[in-house]
Amino acid sequence: MNAGKPEQSYDLFLRPDGARFVWTIPDRGIALYPDGLSFALGGESRDPAFEDIAAVHLQTNAVGQSILGTCRIRFADDSAISVLSSGGNGLYDGQQAALYGSFVRDLHARLAALPNAAIEFTAGYSAARRQFGLVILVIAAAFFLLLPTVLLLKTKELSLLSSLYFGALLLWPLYRLVMTNTPNRYDPRSPPAELIDL
Repeated sequence: MNAGKPEQSYDLFLRPDGARFVWTIPDRGIALYPDGLSFALGGESRDPAFEDIAAVHLQTNAVGQSILGTCRIRFADDSAISVLSSGGNGLYDGQQAALYGSFVRDLHARLAALPNAAIEFTAGYSAARRQFGLVILVIAAAFFLLLPTVLLLKTKELSLLSSLYFGALLLWPLYRLVMTNTPNRYDPRSPPAELIDL
């Protein structure tokens, strides 16, 4: 149990593991103490010690053209929470994204300083989800880039250049998302900036 005032509080939105879709995210606020963290989900408060953390997982997802970050913290009792970079509506919010970056860096600095910690630090999609993303990327590239290029070369119709341009604009966020979320393990002393600074 954490005692006294928190060293740092972050007004970020939280989701419990397995949460269903909601129009607004009701839970927010997580605090870091010298020896642990504190938050509430569904009105129930929890203050696990840092030693109770079994794993931390970072990844990003896209909503339209915006990239959102998730820091999933799994505890030794197999419960978990996700700390989000989004606003309460699940959409991109610049202030929340900056606050999220500060929280993730602060958390990692504290966990990296723990003696003899056995926390697993992972990032990115599962291998299956990344493989699916790569397949979609190849199909989309064939449809939006390769096909217009072949038609342009055959017909010499310059209006196809605009199709190529918009195809590249559509593909770039997907490409960036799939490449950024390569499954990997990382050292908490140098967490992946591309999954934190959004």
